Amino acid sequence: MSRTGRPRTTRNAPRPHPRSFWADHPRLLGALLVSFASALIAAQVAMKVTTHRALCATPVFLFYGLWALVVGAPKDPSTGETAGWAAVGGWLAGLLGMIASIVIATMLD
Repeated sequence: MSRTGRPRTTRNAPRPHPRSFWADHPRLLGALLVSFASALIAAQVAMKVTTHRALCATPVFLFYGLWALVVGAPKDPSTGETAGWAAVGGWLAGLLGMIASIVIATMLD
C-alpha cells in the first residue's frame, strides 16, 4: 500500500491487447470479403476484360470470406481463444484460394 492507502500498481503490468472491430465481428468480415470478391467477378464479366491480378486475388477473398461467413470465430471454452479447428480451417481456406489462384493464372497464360 502506498501512503495514500491505495494499492500500488506496477508500471510494467501487462495490459490487455486491444481487439480490432473485425476480431469481434468475423462474420461481417466474411460477408464483406465475399461481396468484394463477387464485385470483382462481376466487374470482370461486365467489362469483358481479364486482369490477372484481380482474378488471382478473387479466390482467396472468396474462400476465406465464405469460411468466415459460415463459421465465424467460435471460442474454445477452456481457454477463451478462437478454437483451433476454426483457425486451421481459415488457413486451409486461404491456402485453397491460393491454389485456385495458381490454377487460374496458369489457365489464363
